Amino acid sequence: MTLSEFVAAFDQYTNKEKFKLVYLDAYIRGGKPVLSGIWYKTAPNFNSWYEKYNKTAAQFQAEYNAMLKNGFLTRCIAGYSQGGSARFEGIWSK
Repeated sequence: MTLSEFVAAFDQYTNKEKFKLVYLDAYIRGGKPVLSGIWYKTAPNFNSWYEKYNKTAAQFQAEYNAMLKNGFLTRCIAGYSQGGSARFEGIWSK
């Protein structure tokens, strides 16, 4: 999915249908980042969870540190290049 398609899918599956994103991957196709994800309806150990997307390295590091400090486990991290800079996505749960 393109970044905008991912945001729409995330809203549909996570916010409306109450699925939990358990897998995330990012890569470049045709010079643009694309994402893939797997959502589960009943994912074990995902009682509380967060997904952060399209973060710079500094923003992602701050999110990463905050999640670990608050007892969340890192489930998945994906990175890609957008506009010549690194961007990151991540999933945390507890």
